[in-house]
Amino acid sequence: AFRSGDVVFKDFKEIDTISLEQGPFKTDLHKVDGDWVVKNRFDFIADQKQINDVIEDLKGMKVAQTVDTRSQDMKFYALDKKSERMNERPVELSLNYKDGSAKSLFLGKSHNQGGKAAGRYYLDPDSNGVFISTQILRNTQADPRVWLRKFLPDYKSVLSASYFSRERLIWQAGRSQINKPFKFKYPTQLAKMSDQQTHGFMSQIFQSRYLDVEVARPISKVDFEGERLEFVDHVGRRYTLELVATVDKFIKCRMRLNTEADLSGSKDYDDVKQTLTEWHFMLSSRLLPYLQMKQ
Repeated sequence: AFRSGDVVFKDFKEIDTISLEQGPFKTDLHKVDGDWVVKNRFDFIADQKQINDVIEDLKGMKVAQTVDTRSQDMKFYALDKKSERMNERPVELSLNYKDGSAKSLFLGKSHNQGGKAAGRYYLDPDSNGVFISTQILRNTQADPRVWLRKFLPDYKSVLSASYFSRERLIWQAGRSQINKPFKFKYPTQLAKMSDQQTHGFMSQIFQSRYLDVEVARPISKVDFEGERLEFVDHVGRRYTLELVATVDKFIKCRMRLNTEADLSGSKDYDDVKQTLTEWHFMLSSRLLPYLQMKQ
């Protein structure tokens, strides 16, 4: 069993696959042509940085203190595999190394001190020992959608957002620099809105992160006629989300990326353009009244 100060993954080797499982959720990550992809999301490209951060944290993980589990219920640490309740179950992390060996670790709830997360509870399934480590492994949910690479720009780098229906501009908000607040440029009557109101509206629009992806197949029923949301970022890239159809609680979209801006330095630009054509992106349908300004 572990003792305080021990390195958890003593002989860290080159990783072949990573899997995370919790209840109904499961994520399988593996490499294709040198890039991490989400195997159970049709090999959609994963967020490389998120995976590399997790691997670095695992490499450096040490036992801060061991926990005597007899005095406490495993449910309390969220390390009870058999619990009916998701918040009592661990995320089961498995690493498969290139040499065929494997290592597993169960991730429990965070360990708080003074109201702040100071670490996390872990279970080593080999020894059944529970310990606390200061490495929290923040981004390690078992939901595969969390691992998808986000191609849309984040709030911080966007200079303007516009919504069109057919070729008609419905609304447009923008700012001259990324540290300035957004203002409505069109329709003019909205330009009188306070910065706070405009910010409230834009923060809804920026929740148009795609929640999931699927392989692009021909669509039989198109629900939107030329409706699209466009973001322009601070280097002039234009991201277009073209609304196609509503499915359950999602809006199915196509995404395009086009630019006249100088993109020297973004070597993957053409790859990204190519990649985007192969997918449909799912937005939450509760965004629709905001996008269409019918709320």
